[in-house]
Amino acid sequence: TARRPVLEAGAAQVAARTPGVRVHRGVQVSGLVTGPGRGGVPVVTGVRTTAGTIDADLVVDAGGRRTPVPGLVRDA
Repeated sequence: TARRPVLEAGAAQVAARTPGVRVHRGVQVSGLVTGPGRGGVPVVTGVRTTAGTIDADLVVDAGGRRTPVPGLVRDA
Protein backbone atom coordinates (compact mmCIF):
# COMPACT_ATOMS: atom_id res chain seq x y z
CA THR A 1 0.00 0.00 0.00
CA ALA A 2 1.04 3.58 -0.54
CA ARG A 3 -0.32 7.08 -0.39
CA ARG A 4 -1.36 8.52 -3.72
CA PRO A 5 1.59 10.94 -4.15
CA VAL A 6 4.08 8.11 -3.56
CA LEU A 7 2.29 5.80 -6.00
CA GLU A 8 2.05 8.56 -8.63
CA ALA A 9 5.76 9.38 -8.29
CA GLY A 10 6.68 5.73 -8.77
CA ALA A 11 4.41 5.35 -11.79
CA ALA A 12 5.83 8.56 -13.31
CA GLN A 13 9.39 7.28 -12.92
CA VAL A 14 8.56 3.98 -14.61
CA ALA A 15 6.67 5.76 -17.42
CA ALA A 16 9.61 8.11 -18.01
CA ARG A 17 11.93 5.12 -18.50
CA THR A 18 9.55 3.16 -20.74
CA PRO A 19 10.12 3.57 -24.49
CA GLY A 20 7.00 4.59 -26.41
CA VAL A 21 5.16 5.91 -23.35
CA ARG A 22 4.29 9.62 -23.30
CA VAL A 23 2.73 11.36 -20.32
CA HIS A 24 0.96 14.66 -20.98
CA ARG A 25 0.63 16.85 -17.89
CA GLY A 26 -1.26 20.10 -17.58
CA VAL A 27 -3.75 19.40 -20.37
CA GLN A 28 -7.44 18.76 -20.01
CA VAL A 29 -9.27 16.12 -22.03
CA SER A 30 -12.30 17.54 -23.84
CA GLY A 31 -13.38 14.45 -25.77
CA LEU A 32 -12.52 11.01 -27.04
CA VAL A 33 -11.39 10.24 -30.58
CA THR A 34 -13.04 7.07 -31.85
CA GLY A 35 -12.73 4.80 -34.84
CA PRO A 36 -14.77 1.92 -36.20
CA GLY A 37 -14.93 -1.09 -33.93
CA ARG A 38 -16.66 -4.43 -34.02
CA GLY A 39 -20.39 -4.86 -34.07
CA GLY A 40 -21.04 -1.14 -34.24
CA VAL A 41 -19.19 -0.40 -30.99
CA PRO A 42 -16.60 2.36 -31.52
CA VAL A 43 -13.00 2.00 -30.36
CA VAL A 44 -11.15 4.83 -28.60
CA THR A 45 -8.13 5.80 -30.74
CA GLY A 46 -7.08 8.95 -28.89
CA VAL A 47 -8.24 12.03 -27.03
CA ARG A 48 -9.00 15.66 -27.80
CA THR A 49 -7.29 17.97 -25.31
CA THR A 50 -6.78 21.64 -24.63
CA ALA A 51 -3.43 21.22 -26.44
CA GLY A 52 -4.84 19.42 -29.51
CA THR A 53 -5.59 15.85 -30.51
CA ILE A 54 -3.44 12.98 -29.28
CA ASP A 55 -3.64 9.66 -31.15
CA ALA A 56 -2.95 6.63 -28.99
CA ASP A 57 -2.94 2.85 -28.99
CA LEU A 58 -3.96 2.92 -25.33
CA VAL A 59 -5.70 5.64 -23.32
CA VAL A 60 -5.52 5.39 -19.51
CA ASP A 61 -8.00 7.24 -17.32
CA ALA A 62 -6.36 8.11 -14.02
CA GLY A 63 -8.92 10.70 -13.02
CA GLY A 64 -10.12 9.02 -9.87
CA ARG A 65 -13.69 9.05 -8.57
CA ARG A 66 -14.60 12.32 -10.25
CA THR A 67 -13.41 11.30 -13.72
CA PRO A 68 -15.36 12.80 -16.63
CA VAL A 69 -14.78 9.67 -18.75
CA PRO A 70 -18.25 8.11 -18.35
CA GLY A 71 -19.75 11.27 -19.87
CA LEU A 72 -17.11 11.36 -22.60
CA VAL A 73 -17.92 7.75 -23.49
CA ARG A 74 -21.63 8.57 -23.69
CA ASP A 75 -20.83 11.55 -25.94
CA ALA A 76 -18.65 9.40 -28.18
